[in-house]
Amino acid sequence: MLKRFELLLAIAALRLASRATADEPGWEWRSRSIEPTGRYYVAMSEPHDSSDWRRAFTLAERRPGSDRVSSMEDFAGDYGFCRSVANPEEFFGVRKGDIVHGRVVLPRPPDRVFISSAGLGFAALGVAARTNEAEAVPPGTDAVVIVSKNGGILHRKKLADLFPGDEIVGFKRQAALQHRDVHSVWLRGGWIDDAAGMLVIVCNSPSTTSDKPTMRLIDLNSGKLSSGSPELALTAVEEMNRAAMVPALAVAADWKLAGLQPAALCVLEDKKLPVRIRLCAASALAAIGDQSGAQLVTDTIRLGKENRRRDFMLAVIYAPRVLGTAAIPLLKQLAVDEWYDDIVARALADIGPAVVPSLTEMIANAENPPARHVAIEAISLLGPSAKQAVPALTRALQEADCAKDWRTGSGIARALAHIGPDAKAAIPALKHFAIGCCAHLRKVEARGPASSWDLSVDWARSEYDDVLGALAKVGR
Repeated sequence: MLKRFELLLAIAALRLASRATADEPGWEWRSRSIEPTGRYYVAMSEPHDSSDWRRAFTLAERRPGSDRVSSMEDFAGDYGFCRSVANPEEFFGVRKGDIVHGRVVLPRPPDRVFISSAGLGFAALGVAARTNEAEAVPPGTDAVVIVSKNGGILHRKKLADLFPGDEIVGFKRQAALQHRDVHSVWLRGGWIDDAAGMLVIVCNSPSTTSDKPTMRLIDLNSGKLSSGSPELALTAVEEMNRAAMVPALAVAADWKLAGLQPAALCVLEDKKLPVRIRLCAASALAAIGDQSGAQLVTDTIRLGKENRRRDFMLAVIYAPRVLGTAAIPLLKQLAVDEWYDDIVARALADIGPAVVPSLTEMIANAENPPARHVAIEAISLLGPSAKQAVPALTRALQEADCAKDWRTGSGIARALAHIGPDAKAAIPALKHFAIGCCAHLRKVEARGPASSWDLSVDWARSEYDDVLGALAKVGR
């Protein structure tokens, strides 16, 4: 057993070493998008050269009689990979025996991929999306690329094709506020309407004063562009269009469309639908004041790790809207799990100022560090509306040891900074803590890192900077 394990490790090391070579040809699949019926899917591959931004997309159809494809299925076991005949180093991520219809290479990775359930092809949206936000996006980058079933590019649209100049200016303004590129802020979602032969695009509002989405339609045959009505979303929900359900419910809820309630109730009560879609219906109903989905959200959260991770996380996100303050006990129970601390903190903050007394209780409990960190982060997100928590934050800062728990000190400092001038009562504690942080920073800098993995100097510097930043924002 040990020899076999060592052999596997050696093979893995050789593969990693070979793929690290920048000029080596070949592609390796990275992700898979699947249309709701599970018949068609698109496998995305990327070059072994990490500096190459191109992405290859292979449209495949599962063979008759086979199980539906899963996005988590890695095909590395008994299935194996579908490989290129011309280049054996190319991994497509297509299951052996499935039907490969076409392949296309795009210059950049997209933000979303929508696949036709009728075999019409697929659409890649936000082709300017990327992992490195600091890199400038080339001018004229595609916003939408529509690809035929055999891999041919049918239509390309740029932002200037989708929006007039004043709306693009609005997106640029939002992008500047969010420290992002304009190409990554306009897209909210969409779907392919097979019956109408249309790509339906849900766009964010270009205005900073409105969050209501707008719609754009592209004819899959002619490429003709037109504006769409939010009523399209309600129609998609009423028709139980699986491909459209999630974005359509969100649009209908944002616009509070008449007729949403009966349509969303049908979705919520249909237990044959995935839990994710039913949770979206619960959220849409809550947006118009109907709490019918409260039980579903509660049950999904209580199942916790026994449930599908995506459904669980979605239930946590929707809990503030659907359950209101009744979500607080459920979320407090989840705060002990560091895997979900960020999402739980945001959910608690979404409840609003009513959650502050519960957060102060969590901060006071020094015996539960994970819950304390979640509460501190939630207060940071609430900002000035959480000024009632200043005494609890001050006491926690006085108890904190900058040399042993940098995360607590940094978190409290950031929370006080976000509260702002209303946190002036914490200034003496901040100053005292700053002195300790400065001494600790000098000590670890003089000692230096013990190894390349030792981040104690970075942590100490970050903690000191956070405390100084808090003093500047709260007021010396």
